[in-house]
Amino acid sequence: MNQRDAAAIAAPLEAAIAQLSKALLEAEARLDERALESFKRLIGIHVGKLSHELLDPIYDEHPSVMPEGLRN
Repeated sequence: MNQRDAAAIAAPLEAAIAQLSKALLEAEARLDERALESFKRLIGIHVGKLSHELLDPIYDEHPSVMPEGLRN
């Protein structure tokens, strides 16, 4: 995959993680403690999968595509 394609694929995945993070903020304001813990666990699983299984391989091949905040 070339760098342009890597960036085009990574961008919506990064946006999906951002949206899941926003959903978590909304859940924190609205759910009871038990429901929130379950929600947090599920969000964590999905963010982890998006990051580890999809974005990490892209970033490994094209480090310049990685957002500034994630760089060492």
